[in-house]
Amino acid sequence: MAKAMKESGTKRIILASILGIYDGVPGAFGKWNTRMVDATGIQSHKEATALFEIPEFDYTILRLTWLYNQAGNSNYHLTYKGEPFEGAQVTFERFYTPWTLKCKNFITGK
Repeated sequence: MAKAMKESGTKRIILASILGIYDGVPGAFGKWNTRMVDATGIQSHKEATALFEIPEFDYTILRLTWLYNQAGNSNYHLTYKGEPFEGAQVTFERFYTPWTLKCKNFITGK
């Protein structure tokens, strides 16, 4: 995969995944999340994510919380790998806007 990235000129990969791939969702919410997604679903995402977590890649992995609609709600909390999740939900609007702009900048180089 690293060879294909070099050949295509790809410099960064942004991957969207789910909660639970690093076992960072504690307590009752973590148990609920596992029931909703299913342990095999979380395991599949863990395996897929691991393919990109290699030194040759410049990557960002978005571990999406549960998304919902609520216009004007821009609250969010960043959680880094190795930290337990503190937030359980984020609005579609909050997630979509900054990442759309960031991806557009990656594509256009601006």
